[in-house]
Amino acid sequence: MLRIVVKRFIIYGGIFSAINFSAWSAEYTPSWSQRQQQSAACFMTGDETCMTFIDDAVRLASQQYGKRSIQLVRSLLLQSDIYQWLGKPELTPQMLLRARAIMKTFPADTYPGDRADMFEHLAAFNVYSDDRYIEYSPTEQWRYEIKVDYRQQIAWQEQALTWRLKDKKASTEALVYTLNRMRDAYSDALEERDVECDSARKAYYLAKIDATERQWLSVILRDKTWDNRERVASFLQQKADIAYNAGHISEAINALSQALKIEQNALWRRIRRNDG
Repeated sequence: MLRIVVKRFIIYGGIFSAINFSAWSAEYTPSWSQRQQQSAACFMTGDETCMTFIDDAVRLASQQYGKRSIQLVRSLLLQSDIYQWLGKPELTPQMLLRARAIMKTFPADTYPGDRADMFEHLAAFNVYSDDRYIEYSPTEQWRYEIKVDYRQQIAWQEQALTWRLKDKKASTEALVYTLNRMRDAYSDALEERDVECDSARKAYYLAKIDATERQWLSVILRDKTWDNRERVASFLQQKADIAYNAGHISEAINALSQALKIEQNALWRRIRRNDG
């Protein structure tokens, strides 16, 4: 008899607990920010749960903030990253184009950091739409939904850089990343056939690369809390070697002197730390 009572208690107690839990779950609705954070946390883990989280974040952004909200733009950009990473890039064009359409409805000069992110995503998508490296087939039609060439890629990356520089909250890492992408876009242009055969255009992009590198250096050097200065010194030494081999002696000396100055400052910091 006791066993029957215990068994019934376990069964009905379990049912009661399940009902209570279901009721609690029905009442509990995750916020957009929670889903966005969960999506970002599992990004690049290879776990397909990320897709569920980010799809929910997109839905919640639309419900909680509206179909033309900056929260929805942020979720769409992260959604495009996650889908590309987890092997479903055919769905990303519609996400990027939707984000761009929403961004166009915002007042000018608003959300500079988000605008930079959006243009950076559009510029990066060039990798998936460049037919030099893709054997076209009907199943890959999605690759051409965002049709760009290297000029469009550069234009989008230049807009990303413009907005990143306008963003007063941009971190040094974000600025450096955007400048690196800008340099890559200019460098890739040098491999294009119409640039290789045109000395004036080649010189133009080489000058752009040089200007971007100088800007990159200035961003790093003005941030006295960033611990990546030794990479700058190594970069400058490489520049000095290239300039010297090309016969540009004054440029080589200038780059080398900057590298030595950075290394000297780094050495003094280490000495002070050890003395302290």
